Amino acid sequence: MLLEIQDVSCGYHGRAVVRGFSTSVGSGSILCLLGPNGIGKTTLFKAVLRLNPIMSGRVLIDGRDAQSFNDIEFARLVGYVPQSHVPPFSFKVVDVVAMGRTAHLRTFEMLGRRDLAIAAECLERLEIGHLAQRAYTELSGGERQLVLIARALAQQPRCIMMDEPTSNLDFGNQVRVLRVVRRLADEGYAVVMTTHFPDHVFQCNAQVSLMTRERQYLHGSATDVLTPRNLQLAYGISVAVFDADYAGHRLRCVQPLDDPASPSPSDEGENRP
Repeated sequence: MLLEIQDVSCGYHGRAVVRGFSTSVGSGSILCLLGPNGIGKTTLFKAVLRLNPIMSGRVLIDGRDAQSFNDIEFARLVGYVPQSHVPPFSFKVVDVVAMGRTAHLRTFEMLGRRDLAIAAECLERLEIGHLAQRAYTELSGGERQLVLIARALAQQPRCIMMDEPTSNLDFGNQVRVLRVVRRLADEGYAVVMTTHFPDHVFQCNAQVSLMTRERQYLHGSATDVLTPRNLQLAYGISVAVFDADYAGHRLRCVQPLDDPASPSPSDEGENRP
């Protein structure tokens, strides 16, 4: 596995928010961290990125303890896509993406033609090359998110971590970003993504780590983990998980049930209409 989280506990001011969390993701795969607000998704995410301290356990990257890498080595292995980002100046889009190349520059070295060419290539890969000379601050939310993904690609990492990449996006832009996430995995990247939406896990054909309100951590395929019973444990509501066929495609969907007092779903998994 490229990224392994082994029995990690982390939190703030000496208080653990996440306790004994373990999971892993390999090259060419997507791992979604899913769970209710306040459960520790972002805390864990930042601990893996070395932005928060780990109280116990460890994170391995390609078999090596993440804490043993210096900042440059870590940045060459792990790219980061935040929820949103507004720079203090109106940089051109190509310049924002080229900032991802700083992991490959020596001290005081300036960006060169090769770095700008890589930035332009990353924009083209995401089919937003036409935005290269636009001011980043003038873009829509969906366009900005794709630019941030392009910036992470410019680092040429092996693993890309995305913190709620579809946050505050309309439906169309959510779909576009999720398609990019799936394509990155198909190209061989390991992708770790936090999300609030179970349907996104199915759309990305991802593995999932579901964090419940009782601090249970359920890991596996979306089909095995995202059952009505497990989703009720996580979110406190009754849902149906069902399959639908449309134009030759097999789709899996999550739908809240109308009656909040309905009985807990059985362990068998799916409710079908």
